[in-house]
Amino acid sequence: MSRISKEGFKRIAEQAVGVLYDSFPVPLSTRRVAEQIVRDDEFTLKVLEFLEGSGVVTRMKEGKTGPLEKTVLWKISKGAREKMEKSFG
Repeated sequence: MSRISKEGFKRIAEQAVGVLYDSFPVPLSTRRVAEQIVRDDEFTLKVLEFLEGSGVVTRMKEGKTGPLEKTVLWKISKGAREKMEKSFG
């Protein structure tokens, strides 16, 4: 597996934020975000967890039982959305 530079990681994180911003208010699964940014689920989860730690995205919920047990839903945080709206509008 190749290593990604900090600059590359930042760009990928920005893409993930853009996907969540575009889907607001509908939360997306890790897999859906991964499909949109053309990355694997495992790497996308690391990106989203990094963004969660930075307060940019919010983990909505995890499945409780059945085939969706490990499904995690994400949405852009209120603060990040407000900042993006100010910069776009």
